[in-house]
Amino acid sequence: MKLKTAGLLTIISVLGVSGAAHAEDTIAFYVGGNLGLGGATLFAEHDTESAGAISYGAMFGVDIPLVRIEAEYNYLDNDNFNTNLAMANVYLKLPSVVVHPYIGAGAGVSFDGKMHVTHHTHLNAETAPAFQGMMGITFDIPVAPLKVDVEGRLLYIPDAFEIFNSSSDLLQYEARVKLRLMF
Repeated sequence: MKLKTAGLLTIISVLGVSGAAHAEDTIAFYVGGNLGLGGATLFAEHDTESAGAISYGAMFGVDIPLVRIEAEYNYLDNDNFNTNLAMANVYLKLPSVVVHPYIGAGAGVSFDGKMHVTHHTHLNAETAPAFQGMMGITFDIPVAPLKVDVEGRLLYIPDAFEIFNSSSDLLQYEARVKLRLMF
Protein backbone atom coordinates (compact mmCIF):
# COMPACT_ATOMS: atom_id res chain seq x y z
CA MET A 1 0.00 0.00 0.00
CA LYS A 2 2.80 2.42 0.79
CA LEU A 3 4.45 1.72 -2.57
CA LYS A 4 1.22 2.55 -4.45
CA THR A 5 0.76 5.76 -2.49
CA ALA A 6 4.36 6.83 -3.06
CA GLY A 7 4.03 6.06 -6.78
CA LEU A 8 0.79 8.03 -7.04
CA LEU A 9 2.29 11.03 -5.21
CA THR A 10 5.35 10.90 -7.48
CA ILE A 11 3.20 10.92 -10.61
CA ILE A 12 1.05 13.80 -9.31
CA SER A 13 4.10 15.87 -8.36
CA VAL A 14 5.80 15.29 -11.74
CA LEU A 15 2.62 16.24 -13.60
CA GLY A 16 2.18 19.29 -11.38
CA VAL A 17 5.74 20.48 -11.98
CA SER A 18 5.57 19.87 -15.72
CA GLY A 19 2.20 21.60 -15.86
CA ALA A 20 3.61 24.61 -14.01
CA ALA A 21 6.65 24.65 -16.29
CA HIS A 22 4.40 24.80 -19.36
CA ALA A 23 1.82 27.21 -17.94
CA GLU A 24 3.46 30.06 -19.84
CA ASP A 25 3.39 28.19 -23.18
CA THR A 26 0.99 30.21 -25.28
CA ILE A 27 0.79 31.45 -28.83
CA ALA A 28 2.88 34.59 -29.26
CA PHE A 29 3.71 36.68 -32.31
CA TYR A 30 7.12 38.28 -32.74
CA VAL A 31 9.27 40.56 -34.88
CA GLY A 32 13.04 40.61 -34.83
CA GLY A 33 16.38 41.07 -36.47
CA ASN A 34 19.45 38.94 -37.04
CA LEU A 35 23.15 39.21 -37.75
CA GLY A 36 25.28 36.36 -39.08
CA LEU A 37 29.01 35.88 -39.65
CA GLY A 38 30.58 32.99 -41.48
CA GLY A 39 31.82 31.88 -44.84
CA ALA A 40 30.48 31.17 -48.30
CA THR A 41 31.68 28.91 -51.07
CA LEU A 42 30.73 29.35 -54.71
CA PHE A 43 30.97 26.10 -56.68
CA ALA A 44 31.45 26.63 -60.41
CA GLU A 45 32.01 23.89 -62.98
CA HIS A 46 35.82 23.97 -62.78
CA ASP A 47 36.47 26.34 -59.89
CA THR A 48 35.64 26.81 -56.24
CA GLU A 49 35.84 30.17 -54.53
CA SER A 50 35.48 30.74 -50.77
CA ALA A 51 35.27 33.95 -48.82
CA GLY A 52 34.03 35.31 -45.52
CA ALA A 53 30.40 36.42 -45.51
CA ILE A 54 28.04 38.50 -43.43
CA SER A 55 24.26 38.48 -43.38
CA TYR A 56 21.66 40.59 -41.70
CA GLY A 57 17.93 40.69 -41.88
CA ALA A 58 14.52 40.80 -40.27
CA MET A 59 11.78 38.33 -39.48
CA PHE A 60 8.26 38.04 -38.16
CA GLY A 61 6.49 34.93 -37.00
CA VAL A 62 4.40 33.01 -34.54
CA ASP A 63 5.76 31.02 -31.59
CA ILE A 64 3.53 28.18 -30.36
CA PRO A 65 4.39 25.57 -27.72
CA LEU A 66 6.28 23.04 -29.88
CA VAL A 67 6.75 24.82 -33.21
CA ARG A 68 7.83 28.23 -34.46
CA ILE A 69 6.89 29.48 -37.94
CA GLU A 70 8.41 32.60 -39.48
CA ALA A 71 8.90 34.64 -42.61
CA GLU A 72 12.44 35.98 -42.96
CA TYR A 73 14.34 38.45 -45.15
CA ASN A 74 18.15 38.35 -45.33
CA TYR A 75 20.80 40.26 -47.21
CA LEU A 76 24.00 38.24 -47.83
CA ASP A 77 27.23 40.05 -48.60
CA ASN A 78 30.88 39.23 -49.14
CA ASP A 79 33.69 40.62 -51.27
CA ASN A 80 32.64 38.68 -54.39
CA PHE A 81 28.83 38.67 -54.39
CA ASN A 82 25.68 39.83 -52.67
CA THR A 83 22.08 38.69 -52.82
CA ASN A 84 18.71 39.00 -51.11
CA LEU A 85 16.74 36.12 -49.61
CA ALA A 86 13.05 35.69 -48.79
CA MET A 87 12.54 32.53 -46.72
CA ALA A 88 9.75 30.66 -44.92
CA ASN A 89 11.07 28.74 -41.90
CA VAL A 90 9.69 26.08 -39.55
CA TYR A 91 11.41 25.29 -36.24
CA LEU A 92 10.86 22.33 -33.95
CA LYS A 93 11.47 23.34 -30.33
CA LEU A 94 12.97 20.55 -28.26
CA PRO A 95 11.74 20.20 -24.66
CA SER A 96 14.12 21.59 -22.05
CA VAL A 97 13.98 23.47 -18.78
CA VAL A 98 16.96 25.85 -18.67
CA VAL A 99 17.79 26.61 -22.31
CA HIS A 100 15.53 25.93 -25.27
CA PRO A 101 17.23 24.05 -28.16
CA TYR A 102 15.65 23.90 -31.61
CA ILE A 103 16.19 22.63 -35.14
CA GLY A 104 14.70 24.16 -38.24
CA ALA A 105 14.46 24.17 -42.00
CA GLY A 106 13.51 26.79 -44.52
CA ALA A 107 12.79 27.24 -48.20
CA GLY A 108 12.52 30.37 -50.25
CA VAL A 109 14.04 32.36 -53.05
CA SER A 110 17.25 34.27 -53.73
CA PHE A 111 16.74 37.42 -55.79
CA ASP A 112 18.46 40.57 -57.03
CA GLY A 113 21.97 39.18 -56.61
CA LYS A 114 25.19 40.48 -58.10
CA MET A 115 28.58 38.88 -58.54
CA HIS A 116 31.56 41.23 -58.68
CA VAL A 117 33.87 40.11 -61.51
CA THR A 118 36.00 43.27 -61.43
CA HIS A 119 35.55 46.62 -59.71
CA HIS A 120 33.47 47.85 -62.66
CA THR A 121 31.90 44.60 -63.95
CA HIS A 122 29.02 42.81 -62.23
CA LEU A 123 27.04 39.72 -63.20
CA ASN A 124 23.38 39.78 -62.25
CA ALA A 125 22.00 36.64 -60.69
CA GLU A 126 18.83 34.95 -61.73
CA THR A 127 16.07 34.40 -59.21
CA ALA A 128 16.83 30.97 -57.74
CA PRO A 129 15.39 28.67 -55.08
CA ALA A 130 17.12 28.64 -51.70
CA PHE A 131 17.14 26.08 -48.88
CA GLN A 132 18.47 26.28 -45.33
CA GLY A 133 18.85 24.24 -42.18
CA MET A 134 19.33 25.69 -38.68
CA MET A 135 20.24 24.46 -35.17
CA GLY A 136 20.28 26.68 -32.15
CA ILE A 137 19.42 27.58 -28.59
CA THR A 138 16.90 30.16 -27.39
CA PHE A 139 17.53 32.19 -24.25
CA ASP A 140 14.60 33.96 -22.57
CA ILE A 141 15.17 37.46 -21.19
CA PRO A 142 13.09 37.28 -17.97
CA VAL A 143 12.53 41.01 -17.39
CA ALA A 144 11.46 41.87 -20.95
CA PRO A 145 9.42 40.27 -23.72
CA LEU A 146 12.63 39.39 -25.57
CA LYS A 147 14.20 36.14 -26.73
CA VAL A 148 17.75 35.69 -28.01
CA ASP A 149 18.51 32.88 -30.45
CA VAL A 150 22.08 31.71 -31.08
CA GLU A 151 22.19 29.41 -34.07
CA GLY A 152 24.22 27.83 -36.80
CA ARG A 153 22.85 27.99 -40.32
CA LEU A 154 23.69 26.22 -43.58
CA LEU A 155 22.23 27.83 -46.72
CA TYR A 156 22.26 26.30 -50.21
CA ILE A 157 21.31 28.13 -53.41
CA PRO A 158 21.53 25.94 -56.53
CA ASP A 159 22.30 27.80 -59.78
CA ALA A 160 22.89 31.03 -57.88
CA PHE A 161 24.98 32.65 -60.62
CA GLU A 162 25.60 31.98 -64.31
CA ILE A 163 29.31 32.36 -65.13
CA PHE A 164 30.42 31.89 -68.75
CA ASN A 165 27.42 29.66 -69.64
CA SER A 166 27.98 27.53 -66.55
CA SER A 167 25.85 27.74 -63.43
CA SER A 168 27.38 27.94 -59.98
CA ASP A 169 25.94 26.86 -56.64
CA LEU A 170 26.32 28.81 -53.40
CA LEU A 171 26.84 27.22 -49.99
CA GLN A 172 26.91 29.59 -47.03
CA TYR A 173 27.62 28.55 -43.43
CA GLU A 174 27.39 30.94 -40.53
CA ALA A 175 26.77 31.57 -36.86
CA ARG A 176 23.85 33.90 -36.24
CA VAL A 177 22.35 35.86 -33.38
CA LYS A 178 18.66 36.76 -33.48
CA LEU A 179 16.81 39.13 -31.18
CA ARG A 180 13.05 38.63 -31.09
CA LEU A 181 10.46 40.97 -29.53
CA MET A 182 7.43 38.97 -28.41
CA PHE A 183 3.92 40.44 -28.31
